[in-house]
Amino acid sequence: MFKIAEGKGLDLLLINARITPPVVKLLDFETFLREKSKSQYESSKRGHSRNVSRLKAIVLKLKISENDLV
Repeated sequence: MFKIAEGKGLDLLLINARITPPVVKLLDFETFLREKSKSQYESSKRGHSRNVSRLKAIVLKLKISENDLV
């Protein structure tokens, strides 16, 4: 498998080493990291916009308590 990856100019990513034969994936590791960081950025961006759009409520009462008069 290493010869195939080397011939194509790709990297081997070990997926599962506990089984026989081990599961590996051929990929360009730099591209993989770039896409992963981009997807993490997009997901964090979506999560932040979700927090901004929440509706917040304030409860006002017409009753004055004794602590307010002091």
